[in-house]
Amino acid sequence: MNTPFHHPYRIDAPTLARAASAAGASRLLNSSQLPENVRFVAINPAVFTHAYLLLGEQPQRFVSDLTLYLSTVRTFFERADAVGGINVPAGANSDSRRRLSEDLGVALAAFFMVEVFGLSWKSVSQIPQNSKLSKKRPDFQGYTATSQRYLFEAKGTTKMQTVEKTMSKALSQVKSYPETAEAKIAIVSYLSADERFFPSTSFVVDPPALPEEVKADAETSRLLHFEKVLQFAGLPQTAKDYVSTLSQRLREKHRIDDAGAASVARTRRIEGLQEELRAEFVEESQPNALETHRYHDSEFLGRSSESAVSKIKVFFGVQRQALEAGVRFEAVAQPLATKLTESETEINSLFADGTLLHVTGLNGGKT
Repeated sequence: MNTPFHHPYRIDAPTLARAASAAGASRLLNSSQLPENVRFVAINPAVFTHAYLLLGEQPQRFVSDLTLYLSTVRTFFERADAVGGINVPAGANSDSRRRLSEDLGVALAAFFMVEVFGLSWKSVSQIPQNSKLSKKRPDFQGYTATSQRYLFEAKGTTKMQTVEKTMSKALSQVKSYPETAEAKIAIVSYLSADERFFPSTSFVVDPPALPEEVKADAETSRLLHFEKVLQFAGLPQTAKDYVSTLSQRLREKHRIDDAGAASVARTRRIEGLQEELRAEFVEESQPNALETHRYHDSEFLGRSSESAVSKIKVFFGVQRQALEAGVRFEAVAQPLATKLTESETEINSLFADGTLLHVTGLNGGKT
């Protein structure tokens, strides 16, 4: 089973008005029993887990936090109805709960932006620090199929009393950032440990627009997103080298755009960094370091985690062709399409960036 669960989003009036004409307006589910500003979004557990692993910040999300997370979402995959939503285990220690809530907040925000405003998963990336623009910046950017850019800040907390303070901080980060965007949205998610008191809920706010000064593009966002792809595959050192090399490439591109001439010395340095990056990728992706998995005639490199109390096993990896193209700063020759397939015993969630979440052992592994 992979039954969607319905997560509530409390949405301010400007965002509701903007969402009414968005690609995913129909994904916002209303009810006469709900407050006027609350909408449910049906969240597919496999796609949500895929997003949590892909876009989270905490390195533990691939190890100890994943074990904790799976104990939380096991019912997502096996229950027969869609009652209830996300709860953070009350028995977990405070550090684990904090890390888990922060990464779940990112997943809930990204899922909302993709489902409602039509952002492509492969375009969602973290915004690089740029002190010349602003000391504060929102977490993420993403693009629609028509290259509309959205900025959003994503936060998660397990403490209801801190939601207002957390939202205030999130708003300051999106309001003060001067880059061009269709909208700048703050999304704060409260993750409950006991829904009898208050259920897990996300709060969505679109602050007033600010003057726009800086132009960005979808290709740069795609390149920035690839850092997350490398981390998802289990290639942390390659990811660090990739960001360092990408930084030099973007800085040189900016110089060329301004001055109109490339520097031979800087070009050679960048070429050297790119060679080191490809060598690091080859070293870190050795068969003894990563698992391989075949899906739809493609080989995927990654890792897996298995629940100690059930037969559920989760593999998360990336198509080899996508990885090889990415470390060359190229787009894959034959890009994949986002796709979800499921049966009684397994689920496959594939994103267009080449990342794959493969869940097996459902229903006790019985067909």
